[in-house]
Amino acid sequence: MRPAPHRRLIVLLLLALLVPSGVLTLLGVRLIRQERELAAKRLSDERQTLTIQVPVGATPWRFFSSAARLLLSINYCL
Repeated sequence: MRPAPHRRLIVLLLLALLVPSGVLTLLGVRLIRQERELAAKRLSDERQTLTIQVPVGATPWRFFSSAARLLLSINYCL
């Protein structure tokens, strides 16, 4: 007993739609996971970069730009 031709077409159409949809969904989930891992790594790298280790006895003023020093001195005088 052979299935009716329209049933076979419906099954093939569903397969043609569901298989690529499933693959795209899995790839999307994988991409989201990778983006989260990359964002966490970037945040960790940025935190490590922003951590300034000031040598003992060093004057912290030399780590600021001249504009920042000016602003800090103005605020300090007020």
